[in-house]
Amino acid sequence: MTSGPPLLRTAWADSKTGVGVTNQGAIVVSGDAGSSWKSGATKLTSAEAICASRDKAGVLEILVATDKGVVQSRDDGATVSDLTS
Repeated sequence: MTSGPPLLRTAWADSKTGVGVTNQGAIVVSGDAGSSWKSGATKLTSAEAICASRDKAGVLEILVATDKGVVQSRDDGATVSDLTS
């Protein structure tokens, strides 16, 4: 990464798509291998772990383990939903 916000956790969905959680709790996404970053509207209270992948249709899925459970975003961090067991 050549620039970007300070990230507490990071993951790569593919060679160009990076995701992270900032120290303010925002989910951020880069589609150009870290050259630029877009912040979603969601603010998390914690982020213990993060992972990212693309489904068969190419949609980016972001999972974040928080102190309250696992949340999922499928809209680049704009919103999250709780995953249930």
